[in-house]
Amino acid sequence: MNSIEPGLEARINEILRDPENAKTGTTTDDFSSDLQSAIDGVRNNLEGADQAATNAVIGTGSPHDVMLSLTQAELSFRMITQVRNRLLEAYREIMRMQI
Repeated sequence: MNSIEPGLEARINEILRDPENAKTGTTTDDFSSDLQSAIDGVRNNLEGADQAATNAVIGTGSPHDVMLSLTQAELSFRMITQVRNRLLEAYREIMRMQI
């Protein structure tokens, strides 16, 4: 099972805590590739949870593995949802700015 990269999660948390001090010259390409890898990680977590549930139903997996997979998938999905919400909030604020 893949999880969201620890470095990416730490970077997102750093930016959300203090956006002014988090400026390190990250380019748009870096951000888009980091965001894409986070989305891919969430997708892999969801697919892994689905596979663990399927394995438990057919008898080759344990309920413990299913709960771990589901919890990991839920947490990664919540995090990427919050990132999306922050991006939408920033977009809306930019759109409200007067030129």
